Amino acid sequence: MVTYCRINISILVAILLFGCATADLPPIDEQKSFKPLADEERIWKRAREEQARLDRSGHLYKNPELSDYANRVAAKLVPGQVRSQGVAIEIRILKNPLLNAFAYPNGVIYVHTGILVKMENEAQLAALLGHEMSHTIHRHAFESYRNAKNTSAVLVAAQIAAAPFGTYGLLAYTVGALGATAAVSGYSQGRESEADGTGLELMMAAGYDPREALRLFQHLKTELEEQNVEEPFFFGTHPRLQERIENIRRLLDTKYPDARGFAGTAAFNRHISELLLDNAEADIAVGRFTSARKCIEKYIGLHPSRPEGHYRLGELYRQRGEAGDADRALSAYAAAVRCDPGHPAAYKGIGLICYKQHRRKQAREAFATYLQLHPGAGDAAYIKRYLEELDTKTEGSR
Repeated sequence: MVTYCRINISILVAILLFGCATADLPPIDEQKSFKPLADEERIWKRAREEQARLDRSGHLYKNPELSDYANRVAAKLVPGQVRSQGVAIEIRILKNPLLNAFAYPNGVIYVHTGILVKMENEAQLAALLGHEMSHTIHRHAFESYRNAKNTSAVLVAAQIAAAPFGTYGLLAYTVGALGATAAVSGYSQGRESEADGTGLELMMAAGYDPREALRLFQHLKTELEEQNVEEPFFFGTHPRLQERIENIRRLLDTKYPDARGFAGTAAFNRHISELLLDNAEADIAVGRFTSARKCIEKYIGLHPSRPEGHYRLGELYRQRGEAGDADRALSAYAAAVRCDPGHPAAYKGIGLICYKQHRRKQAREAFATYLQLHPGAGDAAYIKRYLEELDTKTEGSR
């Protein structure tokens, strides 16, 4: 199990908490005619600048079908009064295996692939989006940001916290100080609790089961505990998740004890399916093999007869290289071949493992099949060198 450097959350929050509180601004949906204040408009302009930089950074996950689906779910949640005020809620997805989602004050919400693959149904997606759009509706970003004593400290703290996570931690350098506030520190406990409450109201109004909000955050907390991970982003920290759990449980017990609604498991799984393998790849890149395995196994559960999931599972075991992983990888590659005897990459995987185990005959057969099925492969010359080497050696005892 990979153990990550734990972040001292209390120190981070101390750096990021803002100056003297001011009177709360009226929520967008409670105004007859909403117009951003002059300094609020400047914050919105800065938000658009940060979003443009983030969108150009290469971090966006380009899957129009999944993006459209997430935006359709969000549209069910947006109150009519917010829509009539001309505030457009828009969901964009970031290819990042770390757990997070964050909202800019102008209504653009970014969701990490890492948190999407941990969800079980559409209601849980609605819970997350409802929480984030509540920050926009209640103008939390503007209230907090205009009171910040040193906005550069926000970004510096975010960058320090994200440093151990390599490429995916670099997102903290891309979002800018405004985005880092929402993505890393979140807001005060009172504002986060307000977002929890409004998010549940939005879920209920849209017909979703509000109990799924509690299940989502409990599931995320369990994932972090099982993998011994403490992440830099808001939803990747135990203290913040525990706050969400306690607050949502209280709201469910007091306001919605008998609430029921729609979960939407089948629809969610249809749209999240291909993302499972893509996010597993990102998890493997940062050594999160347990998380990657769960993604791949979920995909196999949804599509047991497709070779892609079995092949990816074989690649995970081959790259992890722990005791017994070679045999696990061979078993997964064999399952891929059973699903599709013409799946070339599985044969290459078999060849690589057999070569390492000095099983020359099996390696030779697997590599030859790979080239026969995929003669134009980019690594064909590399595999041919393996074959030439195998042809010059005497078959061993295996």
